[in-house]
Amino acid sequence: MAKDSFERPRAASAPAYEQVKGWIRQHIASGAWRPGDPVPSEAALMERFAISRMTANRALRELATEGLVTRVKGAWVFHTVLVHLENGVPIQYEDRYVNPQAAPAYLETDFTRMSPTLHLLQHAPLTEASYTIEACLPTPEEAKALDIKSGDPCLAMMRRTVSGANVASVARQLYPGTRYSFSGQFQA
Repeated sequence: MAKDSFERPRAASAPAYEQVKGWIRQHIASGAWRPGDPVPSEAALMERFAISRMTANRALRELATEGLVTRVKGAWVFHTVLVHLENGVPIQYEDRYVNPQAAPAYLETDFTRMSPTLHLLQHAPLTEASYTIEACLPTPEEAKALDIKSGDPCLAMMRRTVSGANVASVARQLYPGTRYSFSGQFQA
């Protein structure tokens, strides 16, 4: 997803449904979402953008009319929201959607003993993955879960995994900026 923040775009002058449409278009145009990838549901858009169901429905309905998305009614996916801790400190907020065809026992898993990623690797062997990382601000719910302020910067990683011919999962993982640093070294 290139701009993977689920926050409402800053251009407040446009109607909310147009902002949602622009956000979805941006992800498709950037290649972050490819044909067959799921886009957030009405419920997910309502929560992420703090909009009504009618507004979310209008955005998706207009994109479908334009031929940019295909709406599928009644498609079931598993949804989990987990907060990962290290020594009692929240270090990651994970919001994940999983294709039940790829991992039918996903919701039966004890995630205090096995991470969702490990479960998926064991039950839906990875054949492709893509991700993007960007800076963002947490939603009030995410800030509360991570025990940070709403204005504290975070890193959001949007990750999509494929197993065989199926998208296995789409996850947004949020990391508090003050609790992480990234470094690397490469040699030829």
